[in-house]
Amino acid sequence: MMFQVLSSRFQDLFRRLRGEGKLEERHITGGIRDLRRALLEADVNLRVVQVFLRNVKERAMGEKLTESWTPVRKLQAIVQDELVNLLSGKNMALKIPSSKGGVILLVGLQGAGKTATAAKLGRYICRQGRNAVTVCADTRRPAARQQLEKLSEKAGVRFFSPSRAGEGLHPKEICREAVAEARNGQGGVVILDTAGRLHVDSHLMAELKEIRDTVHPDEVLFVADAMTGQDVVRSSQAFQEEIGLSGVVLTKMDGDARGGAALSIVSVTGIPIKFIGTGEGKDDLDVFSPERMAARILGMGDLQGFLEKVESTIGGEPARVSNPDFDLEQVRRQLRKLRKAGPIQRLIEMLPGVNFPGDVSGSNDQLRETLAILDSMTPGERNRPDIMNGDRRRRVARGSGTRVETVNRFLKQFAQIRKFMRRMPGGKMPGTWKKALKTSTR
Repeated sequence: MMFQVLSSRFQDLFRRLRGEGKLEERHITGGIRDLRRALLEADVNLRVVQVFLRNVKERAMGEKLTESWTPVRKLQAIVQDELVNLLSGKNMALKIPSSKGGVILLVGLQGAGKTATAAKLGRYICRQGRNAVTVCADTRRPAARQQLEKLSEKAGVRFFSPSRAGEGLHPKEICREAVAEARNGQGGVVILDTAGRLHVDSHLMAELKEIRDTVHPDEVLFVADAMTGQDVVRSSQAFQEEIGLSGVVLTKMDGDARGGAALSIVSVTGIPIKFIGTGEGKDDLDVFSPERMAARILGMGDLQGFLEKVESTIGGEPARVSNPDFDLEQVRRQLRKLRKAGPIQRLIEMLPGVNFPGDVSGSNDQLRETLAILDSMTPGERNRPDIMNGDRRRRVARGSGTRVETVNRFLKQFAQIRKFMRRMPGGKMPGTWKKALKTSTR
């Protein structure tokens, strides 16, 4: 996870300071020094680090932490506030006209993830109750059109095909036709996926300027690979000077980079981060929230993000079972829905107070193993778990590639859950998937 090292450093610092009891000035000075080292290790811009730490130190001294009964809690709140300030920008909300149409121009270097972002952004807009259409304005990269069309289909977003197909069609003409169709009531919000280069050059900028001046976009979003560090800041500055940007989309935020770009780009460029890409799935594009990101960096989790991610794939209604009919088929359905929410590790990282060094990555394997056990049962066995005798358990173990002991453990824990569930009013099923995951230990 991005920010994992930084988050670990911050949490270690506050844990150590809590052990000091009452803080003295030397503790605060040492803590500031540790924060500086952690931020520089995370590849945060040096000027940003200096301003951030100066603000933290001034507030810490001004609030007289050395005289407070809860100094560490107050220091943590100060750091959190300054992180929010660091990540916050003006006009962070996506600006789309309420009337027909609306144009979003995606720009950036090659390999940043513009095409995947175009499809995800289209899906996001559709889920907000608007229509969206993706447009491939990249006429140079082989199969760019086919890639965007396929990703758009998967995301459930309409893909625009120009009336005149063939060689030599200029990107600005494609964009002009798509926007005209949308403004005539045929489309919706138009998302333009433009060409990229390995580095900033005059030909790329000239093409983007022509498109911008032709369609007059409502948003110009710079799509940047967060794993490229400070290069993101430099390239965004170049695009800002030449094209003019209204926001940034940081992709690959689920990677293991240090995260310095996210903590630097707003302060250095003044351009707000509007979305972050958190994976390769069609729903892995999240609205950026400085408050929630700061909380995650400090190890406070993102409970709201966790609930939104699960509810968007599983559904907002809690799973309910009628007490007499609680069976393995219902467990199987809930686990299948949970798997759609994304890797278990990514979900667990959103929970407050949970900081796993990486061993939780095996949870996905455990989930698959549990589902394999359930899939190896017949519908009758899932509906009536009590009929699972020794022969049936051996057959399920062979079919799922597990051991009989694992199947026995799973069924034993299920029996305990069902016994507990039958005592619960309303038959709610909280935490069932967590217990099911624990049965798959080898």
